[in-house]
Amino acid sequence: MNKKERRQAELVKIIETHGMLSMKDMASLLQVSPMTVYRDLNELKYKPDMTSPDSPGEDDKTSSSYNLIQAIQESNEQKERIGKFAAGLLHENDIIILDTGSTVDRMLPYIPENKNISIVCFNANVLAELRHKQGIHIFFAGGIYHPETELCESPEGIMFLKRLRANKLFLSAAGVHEQLGITCAKEYETATKKAIIESASMRILLADSGKFGRVCSSYFCDLDIVHRVVTDNKISDPWKQLLEEDGIQLDIV
Repeated sequence: MNKKERRQAELVKIIETHGMLSMKDMASLLQVSPMTVYRDLNELKYKPDMTSPDSPGEDDKTSSSYNLIQAIQESNEQKERIGKFAAGLLHENDIIILDTGSTVDRMLPYIPENKNISIVCFNANVLAELRHKQGIHIFFAGGIYHPETELCESPEGIMFLKRLRANKLFLSAAGVHEQLGITCAKEYETATKKAIIESASMRILLADSGKFGRVCSSYFCDLDIVHRVVTDNKISDPWKQLLEEDGIQLDIV
């Protein structure tokens, strides 16, 4: 095996052991970049032989692992389409806020340069990507660094965000529920999310269809706070109807 094949075999073992993990979690376990994991998953999607059983009786596990790789890659492709579409909503002289989240991250390669766009962020990964962009202005709210989400947060950072104003917010969520609202997985995210919601005139939620109907532990806003939702084509008809009834613009990509 060469280096890439060994890494891909290790990725399969991680998926077999841990199940559905985020790109960042898999990258952290492999000590590579999320983009490397993305490319590996894309290759593994077409290489079922990578999960061939080592001993009799492992066929069920092998099939499950391969199907999970397919599901993870499909989710990544959904997020890629959402991120690309969202970046297409940017216009010259926009002032935008980028939330922490894997789907919002997918906007970064597509953000146009030299359009006099001002970007407010508080995520180390976002800052690392944006600093190479030409002709944009970055406002970064710092604080305590949380490696599992790349979020930087502090009381001073939250006050900084509250003093700023933006015409577009690209918001992320781990769960979207009709009665229980929009939620995230980490309690320390909520104060920052509430601050950016108050600071933006247009709030755009980027969420793949798997987030709808899901509830996570930390609530930060109601669904009707959102003006627009960008999601993939697997969103259910009841959710389409609900968003329409709430007056929320829906973009399916």
